[in-house]
Amino acid sequence: MKGYRLKMTWLFILVVTISTALPAYSQECKVVRFVYFVESDYNFNQEDKDAIASHALAFQQYWYEQLGVTFYLNDPMVEVIYADHPSSWYINTPDGIHGDQARWYRLGNIKKEVYSKLNIEDFDPNNRVVNYPASRSDGKVGANFGGAWMDADDMWCISGKSGSFPFDEGTSAHCLGHVVHEFGHVLGLPHQGPRTDCMQFGFYNNTGGSGMCDFSRENVDQILADSDNTGWFEAIPGQICGSSGVVCVNDSDHDGVCNPTDQCPGFDDTLIGTSCDDGDDATTDDQYINAGFAGCRCEGKVVVGVDEKAFENNLKIYPNPSFNFITVESGTYMDATVEIISLTGKIWLSKSASNRTELNLASLPKGVYILRVCHKDSIIQRKIIRR
Repeated sequence: MKGYRLKMTWLFILVVTISTALPAYSQECKVVRFVYFVESDYNFNQEDKDAIASHALAFQQYWYEQLGVTFYLNDPMVEVIYADHPSSWYINTPDGIHGDQARWYRLGNIKKEVYSKLNIEDFDPNNRVVNYPASRSDGKVGANFGGAWMDADDMWCISGKSGSFPFDEGTSAHCLGHVVHEFGHVLGLPHQGPRTDCMQFGFYNNTGGSGMCDFSRENVDQILADSDNTGWFEAIPGQICGSSGVVCVNDSDHDGVCNPTDQCPGFDDTLIGTSCDDGDDATTDDQYINAGFAGCRCEGKVVVGVDEKAFENNLKIYPNPSFNFITVESGTYMDATVEIISLTGKIWLSKSASNRTELNLASLPKGVYILRVCHKDSIIQRKIIRR
């Protein structure tokens, strides 16, 4: 597996802001590090760095939707490296890795400098990298040595800059699909799967040009079964990890964790029912209903009484993740309604439930959903994953 990656994998890095080697810190998590690599003949651009940070969160969310699990981003999310040489040097100077294969010189030279300044090693056990350079050299991308090495045309795409793009004219298949394809190599996948799979050659055209690719069930299973990926998928979207431990990027409900209610707007939004109570004694962090996010809905109180707490504690939802069927079970009889809702608020399924109810997920696209149980005047919500 590693031999294959050494030969074929090239494309995803994170961003560092320094021109000399960074001091090592006590690392709490395995992290994916996004790098903004600024060659000496280019200037740092704050808009590009901000675009990479936003893209890193979208990338983290995408893998969560595909796998049901995701990885921690580094803190800081984007690290800026000010390069030692002009862009032409990386393209034309033999890298000492790829012999006379000049196509790969740029990737090898950038890899060596990035890893040196990040104080990490090839196939580092705790760090994987996604790198975006400031200069364009269309088509010279790849994945290798535990990193995905992109081109500035990819950064132009995520920054919304005008210009020509190879393959697909800057569609979502390019902006996000390109980097998840290369990171799929980092995760151990060769070019395989159905025509529209992210790991296939030509997936840009096979998805219709403007559509986004997915990973087949076989590729998902291979990623999760690969021992080299053990310990990498322990986060949920919005979590970053650095020297101070795990932090939620946008903990808007102030509960100390990342969850769907972090997407809830504040008190000035339209109220579609009564106020929500998150179960603690404070009211300042309680969220109101918003139709756009399933995690923000509240049509009554959310588990505050003794009976409701007992019901919540006895509630079982299994198997989760699930391919086709999921069971909702309580220790006692329940007269409730069970709903499955997308993270954008679409209700995919609604069904009356007793003490044991089986739900058919076959019609749902792969991804993350909220399973909501409405029992008496309480609402219990759980994240479920359809594979």
